[in-house]
Amino acid sequence: WSLWNLGHVVPIVLIQVISASIFGLIAGYIYQETKSLAGPVVIHNLFDGLSMLSLFIFYWTM
Repeated sequence: WSLWNLGHVVPIVLIQVISASIFGLIAGYIYQETKSLAGPVVIHNLFDGLSMLSLFIFYWTM
């Protein structure tokens, strides 16, 4: 999925591609080790929460 954006190579898209690829590898590894979706789901929610928190802090302080 992260390779979908390679046609629009701008710095922010490149960061998204790299972070989504790394996240996918980590989530896949956790699933393979535990054979459960609970770990990847929790990590996905934490990742989304941290992203929203960083955006909130960034815009709140400006």
